[in-house]
Amino acid sequence: MKNEENKYQSPEPEQPKKEIPEDTFELLTSRIREIESERRKKLSITIIFLIFMSLIYIALGNSQTSAGLRLIAAGFMAGAIYLTVRARPLRDHHYLLPVTQFLKEAHKRLLYQPWQDLLVTIPILVLLGIGGGMHLTVRLERYTDRIDWVIIGWILFYLLVCVLGFYAGKKQWSQKYGKLQDDIARFLRHMNENQ
Repeated sequence: MKNEENKYQSPEPEQPKKEIPEDTFELLTSRIREIESERRKKLSITIIFLIFMSLIYIALGNSQTSAGLRLIAAGFMAGAIYLTVRARPLRDHHYLLPVTQFLKEAHKRLLYQPWQDLLVTIPILVLLGIGGGMHLTVRLERYTDRIDWVIIGWILFYLLVCVLGFYAGKKQWSQKYGKLQDDIARFLRHMNENQ
């Protein structure tokens, strides 16, 4: 009898959705500003370093046999230009956008190497790789006549360095910015559910 009575009882009322505190947007905004400022400082140091390195390689690349050094210098300079464009902070008008639009923009900027960035970084890495390979073969051709093996070895080594660098950078990026990305995504989901 008791089991039959339980069948006809009204279902439990739905639990209210967990509310996000009202000041969450302000907290996210202040964290985004803080990270933007920190990234800009680090990128500025990296840009100065890349310009300095490109000047050194230009100075070293005076002779005709140093075409590889000039390519490396060009790669460093291209990297500095790319990072200068990439380091531009969110403008004040971004902070005046509607909440969801602003957070989508901030979330997009926190992505690690989106395809648009890869379209720039891959050619720069290829330029650096070709320059490094040319310089290495010029240096080693007086010691060996198996330059083809030197080139293959350089390509494999350089590809390994690039792949390891990509994944090490991704891990560091997710440690630094992953939580903020998750918080922004959670906030955006909450906004969409309540519309």
